[in-house]
Amino acid sequence: MSFIQELVYVSNMYPTEQRPYFGTFVQRSYSELSKLHAKTSVITIGEHKNKYIKYFLFYYLAFRSLTLKGACTAYVHYITHSFIPVFAASILNKKINVILHFHGSDAFPEKDESYFRRVVKKAINKLAIKRAKMIVVPSEFFKKKLELNYKIGCNIVVSASGGVSRELYNNDDLKSERKNQLIFAGRLIAGKGGVTAVQAMLNILCVYNEWSGCIIGEGPELDLIKYEIEQAKNNNDKVDVSITGLLPPTALAYNFKESKILLFPSTREGESLGLIIVEAIYCGVIPLVINNGAVMEIIEPSLHAILVAKDKCEFFHKLESLILLSDRERREISDKLISYATYKYDSHIVAGRLIDSILRIEAIN
Repeated sequence: MSFIQELVYVSNMYPTEQRPYFGTFVQRSYSELSKLHAKTSVITIGEHKNKYIKYFLFYYLAFRSLTLKGACTAYVHYITHSFIPVFAASILNKKINVILHFHGSDAFPEKDESYFRRVVKKAINKLAIKRAKMIVVPSEFFKKKLELNYKIGCNIVVSASGGVSRELYNNDDLKSERKNQLIFAGRLIAGKGGVTAVQAMLNILCVYNEWSGCIIGEGPELDLIKYEIEQAKNNNDKVDVSITGLLPPTALAYNFKESKILLFPSTREGESLGLIIVEAIYCGVIPLVINNGAVMEIIEPSLHAILVAKDKCEFFHKLESLILLSDRERREISDKLISYATYKYDSHIVAGRLIDSILRIEAIN
């Protein structure tokens, strides 16, 4: 099948020098697809101190570029923030094919967002869906949820947001034995599970002093997490938990390779998949999660009983059970997880399947 149109990525989320960890999944998706599609370009938000000027310049660039391109496919990430200039351009340029790639709270605003913000987001999504020739979602769980909440008139493709690079996230180059370390990585916001994760860590570390904890993230819950750790250290000076800000992919992979168990107790309504779990799995880390829909698709079904908790209380109990496993038992679990996740989430395989769907859209329009 020939490449007949330019594929134009439009996204307000993309790594910059100031924020190298912001939108890395979008960058990875674009990088993989650009290897398979002959004509690709990306339009993303720039760096500016003023948020409104930054978005004005982004919208102007996207609108101008798409209006002048003629026949092309606009691949839109984070619809509520990136679709407006695409919509405006599509009024003047009728040859634009629109592909939407939804993520989490983009389609389903969080409960703590204002009523006005939720209404505006849903209105933009409905408008975008009417214009779309194809919709991409991260998981089967998210697909079903989208179909229940929006009127969909086009094909929905399940694709894991660029997948995960096995070249970066792997356990091939371990130079020493892993630490007895529990790790959490993610934004420290309500529902994401940072506070629950540190509480679970501290419950373990106060009893099993040979274990340590690592928190990787930034956000409004950071002060509360620091307070929880400080209180635990006052009662037991052997408690060892380190905290670092969000990290670029190479540093994150390094920290995973030093750890044994990932804690992912997210209960967010907008959780659409959880690729951080896959990244950890590829590095040989065992994840412990709270059942929040899509996470069940990542973990090999025979392991659900030991790695998936129904709530916070069960999460704490299952963590202690994992702590008590031998290294050999944990390696056997890790091997099963990696084998199950490889075909579903390897970035090369994910890109190959997605490009086939994109080319079919281009061929008929």
